[in-house]
Parts: sequence; C-alpha cells; structure tokens
Amino acid sequence: MFNENSNYDLFKRLHPHCFSEGMVAHYAKEELERRAADGDGEAKMLLAIRESELREEDQTIKHAAIQPLRKAMPTLKVIFRMRLS
Repeated sequence: MFNENSNYDLFKRLHPHCFSEGMVAHYAKEELERRAADGDGEAKMLLAIRESELREEDQTIKHAAIQPLRKAMPTLKVIFRMRLS
C-alpha cells in the first residue's frame, strides 16, 4: 500500500486529524518500522522524531485534579399562571 511512498511522505501521514487518517497513520508507522528493520537509517530517524514529539505532547498535558461527585440537589419547580382578564 505504501511501498512507493518516500519516508518523508509516510512521516507526514503520522499526524492524524480524524479517525480515517488515524488508520492511515497506523499503516504508515508499520511501513516505517518495516523499513527501519530492513536497515533504513532515515526511517529510524523519522520514527525517533515522532516518538520525541509524542513525549513532548505528553509533557504539555496538564491533568486536572479529580473532583468528588456532588449529590444531586433537589430542584425547585415554580409554575406561573397568568390570567388575561
């Protein structure tokens, strides 16, 4: 599927924006890993760059403190009646 694409084209596909692009990114990563296993130095370098990008993204995410659930407050319903007279 991605045999004719260059390593850089595969690297560009590793940044998905929707579900279908995520599927393509999965196959592009597999192809880069296969090329890296076959001895392609550029593919190894691009995979290392992507891993460092993911690490940086993980470090910038700030996790919020877990807040306890509040019990449901009873609601007050007010009914207005208007007379037209």
